[in-house]
Amino acid sequence: MEKLTDAQKWQLIKHTEQASESCKDKLGAAYMVDVVSQLSSDAAAELLRSLPADFSAQVIAALPEDRARDVKEILAYPTGTAGAGMAKEYLSIPACKSVAQAIAHLQVIPKDRKGKVPYIYVLDQEGRPQGVIQTKDLIFNLPETPVKDITRESVVTVSADTPQDKVAQLLQEGHYLALPVITAEGRLTGIISADSLLQFIQQQADSDIAKMVGTDAEELSADSSVPRIMQLRLPWLMVSIASGLFCAFISDIFHHKMQSVAMLLLFVPVVLGLSESTGIQGATIVVRNMTRGKFSLSDMGSIFFREVIVGILISVICAVIVGVVTAFWQGSWAVGLAMACSLVLIMIVSAGIGLVLPVIFKAVKLDPAFASGPLVLAICDIQTLFIYFNLANWVLTRFSA
Repeated sequence: MEKLTDAQKWQLIKHTEQASESCKDKLGAAYMVDVVSQLSSDAAAELLRSLPADFSAQVIAALPEDRARDVKEILAYPTGTAGAGMAKEYLSIPACKSVAQAIAHLQVIPKDRKGKVPYIYVLDQEGRPQGVIQTKDLIFNLPETPVKDITRESVVTVSADTPQDKVAQLLQEGHYLALPVITAEGRLTGIISADSLLQFIQQQADSDIAKMVGTDAEELSADSSVPRIMQLRLPWLMVSIASGLFCAFISDIFHHKMQSVAMLLLFVPVVLGLSESTGIQGATIVVRNMTRGKFSLSDMGSIFFREVIVGILISVICAVIVGVVTAFWQGSWAVGLAMACSLVLIMIVSAGIGLVLPVIFKAVKLDPAFASGPLVLAICDIQTLFIYFNLANWVLTRFSA
């Protein structure tokens, strides 16, 4: 079998993920063993993770001992953690060696164990990272120079159970090419590179976008069938139908209680549109920051404070504009006041829903991206009509001539 390029490797993995159920029939175990043997350990684990469990176990059993040990270790970590995305191919040298001894040590490492990241990790006798050097440090220093004298001792590490979105944040902030992954005892067990995380980031973005419109990342594939697409979309459309019918029920209640309902119905599209936009904007901001690893109370507190101030100011501006236009259009300042008061409260509540709902989803172990789609729209619609009809009717009752 010809040597696969990196692009071909990831293309193969993506294709296999889309057709995992039929891989056992289409591709024999011997072929998959050959493929997995050529892949880096992180890519091999990703491929095996996408295969049916029995077929994956069959392939692993036929792998060379060292490769089987590597992929088993990676597969043992939960999906989405640094351990699940790490590669076992990296360069390391003992801290006690000289430059000449380090070069000799690196030369005997098998080619398929070296990896591509130019960092060379310096380890103590227990295998714990003490620092990092680069290939140029070995070239431009005298052979007798102790490695510890050229070691950059500030090395950022991540534990194997660190979420990959947190790793991505560290890589971005530090402009690192890779980060060393350590065990609970602090020993170096692998590296997670920026290149490998590109796949995770792309998958996360696809997943978030799909959930925000009420479907699943699986549908983004050109291979998705019509029945499968319908299965993914219909549940969230049912949410929209339920919320729409509930909104109609609210309108019907006020239809029997208010003489001014016909006039208020004219402005329902305006209040619903502003409410939904406000809710979606807040939810998107929160989900985006969560995706970037900002989960702490201080991070979320600053975001909440900023968004509350922005929400209040925007609601007042929009309410004044709509209220003035409505007053001139209907020839009644009471109607304009009713619209303005309703919009201020509606938009503030919608902003709060958009900010809080993703946090609640995160707290109960659900994907916060769901809170940015049909669910936040449904809740915003219901509260909008309830507040709008109640508050507008209250204002009109007291201030109409």
